Amino acid sequence: MPVVCIPDPAASLAPYHAEQAAAEACGATLVIGDGRGDLHDADVILTSGLMPIDATVIAALTRCRLIVRYGIGIDTIDVAAATAQGIVVANAPTYCVEEVSDHAAALVLSLARRVSDLDRAVRTQGWAAAQGRLGGVRRLATQTLGIVGMGRIGAAVARKLRPFVAHIIGYDPFLPNDLIAERGAEPATLEHLLRSADIVSLHVPLSAQTQGLIDAAALALMQPTALLVNTSRGPIVDQAALVAALAAQRLAGAALDVTAFGS
Repeated sequence: MPVVCIPDPAASLAPYHAEQAAAEACGATLVIGDGRGDLHDADVILTSGLMPIDATVIAALTRCRLIVRYGIGIDTIDVAAATAQGIVVANAPTYCVEEVSDHAAALVLSLARRVSDLDRAVRTQGWAAAQGRLGGVRRLATQTLGIVGMGRIGAAVARKLRPFVAHIIGYDPFLPNDLIAERGAEPATLEHLLRSADIVSLHVPLSAQTQGLIDAAALALMQPTALLVNTSRGPIVDQAALVAALAAQRLAGAALDVTAFGS
């Protein structure tokens, strides 16, 4: 009997009733692992991304023919090693598009309005002290939002933040300009976007091409009043360079849903 294995179950996805029903309908057995990666008997692997499916893991797969990632990114799977072994790798391209774009929009609004910063100031220093810091809050209706990566999530962020900002520009090297425009942003090069945007929101997958995309040179292009939001993957941003830019006040703020240490 075929075996479908979830080696790294996520509590948020439990109790996996849909997966159990689908496996049974195909005459397969669903096995939920304990995170240690005992996958020798697996014909299909469903991974939440908590456990890397690297070349060492893949080399030990004697029966597997399909690995599916719960999510859009497949950076936790060694695709080259899987391909060499005849294993198909797939993802869920519509996974959490609304949730992630909601969160990105919330971070943009919170950061632009300095909600967390001013909340801490009120709690620790009092209302009068917090009022003295309101000068750093700028009207969103006068600002430009730059979206790096105009896929499903980037397009949803553009749609949700369109009523708040004056202008939206978008960069995506894999999409034609007419599709970027159709998705709600004026097409731009990455350099133009970084120089022009008051708020930059990142929505790209992690790959060899995007790791460290926002490095010291990229951050230096941004305005000192600009804000950076990252809800994609931590290593997209050079974290040391970001800390240095913030410390030197060459960047006004950043909101990170992910870091290089927990992407």
